[in-house]
Amino acid sequence: MKRLFVLLFLFPSLSFASSGGDWYEKGNGGFVVMCDKEALMVFDLFEAQVRYKMIFDGQALGTLDERVEYLLTKFDKHNKSRAALYRRWYKEFFNEAEFIPNAKFNPTGDIGFGYIPKNCSLEQVIFQRAPNILNQFRYLINLDLWQALSIENQAALVMHELIYRELTLPPNIHESSEAARYFNALLNSEQFQKLSYQQYILTLQELRFSKADYGDLVIVVGEKKLEGGWYKIPVDFFDRDHLKSATLDNVQNFKRGKFVYDSRCAAEAIDIGTVASFFPQGQIRLLAVRQTFPDLCGLPYFDYENAETKLRLHGTRWSFNETGQLITLAGNYNVNSEVQIAFNLKGIKFEFGAQPQTIIPVLFDFDDNERISEFMLGTSACFDPAEKTVRMNATTIGSSIFFNYEGLEQEVEALEVCLIP
Repeated sequence: MKRLFVLLFLFPSLSFASSGGDWYEKGNGGFVVMCDKEALMVFDLFEAQVRYKMIFDGQALGTLDERVEYLLTKFDKHNKSRAALYRRWYKEFFNEAEFIPNAKFNPTGDIGFGYIPKNCSLEQVIFQRAPNILNQFRYLINLDLWQALSIENQAALVMHELIYRELTLPPNIHESSEAARYFNALLNSEQFQKLSYQQYILTLQELRFSKADYGDLVIVVGEKKLEGGWYKIPVDFFDRDHLKSATLDNVQNFKRGKFVYDSRCAAEAIDIGTVASFFPQGQIRLLAVRQTFPDLCGLPYFDYENAETKLRLHGTRWSFNETGQLITLAGNYNVNSEVQIAFNLKGIKFEFGAQPQTIIPVLFDFDDNERISEFMLGTSACFDPAEKTVRMNATTIGSSIFFNYEGLEQEVEALEVCLIP
């Protein structure tokens, strides 16, 4: 497409203001630039060349599947969950598509800002909308224009639809394709694979993507507020490749040994989720759960087991060493959750009783072998020597009681004797 850079004009935003989730039902489109005697070029690739001065990555142009897969593998370095999402959508792409011959689509009003040569035109190739009574297929495709495209352009058009599909859904809710076009242009360029992790995250924030990955964790980097405006969620870095702290997405699960994080929270505000801090090489150092109603979202848990007892511990603050072993569990202990309230240590039974809805502070420290070394329950307690049982009663006032594993017998015997009812 020679001399494209000298014949330019600007067209105003075609976006229509809209609020919330109904915008996606209005549909979005993928466009090509059409000029006389020139091969068709997807608008995203045109902008990559002319507007952003990017160098096209021309690898893996054998078949459409090969080219799309090559583009998706570029995410593997920094964002495997996004690659998995797009792969799932691409797998169903042609089952959800209807190719229409001899057609001209009315353009959707979602271009935003852009420019093309004044003697050229933008032609819509794909119309995408969630299937409903108005359209059986998610993608309506102009067959004549599709068949006139090269493999590199077909793949770019497909990737445009997958990226834009994500961006039009909550919590992103974009109303123009400008960010999707830039991200697609970047993905199709040689520049993408040169991005450091920090550059990749900052790019997502600038383009108003909500989510990203850090290893096997899904983090949130921004959110569109219901009242309007975009909020960048703080992400701190040690260096260009390693996070210092970030907020975890509310819906995910992962394991670290016997520690399980399985949060299925449906909270609307994704920026109030768990804050994770990391060691410089990427291991989790601290997890601080910020859910206001932990019963609704599920607290992380740790299954403690020794020769005497099995105990499932829940909490809101978890710290680990650099090898991934649990060091400290602290925070709020909800007696309505799946916590065992009777356990044994050194031949002594600890029996915990509380009224429903009682939440008390707890602390468990562990040694290098993840054995309890010290624990605190925000309760009053007494000792029943006949049953060799410490009976603990929940209270939200008064002093907390610390028990040290090494001197456990002496500490227990120093408790007041339980009164016989």
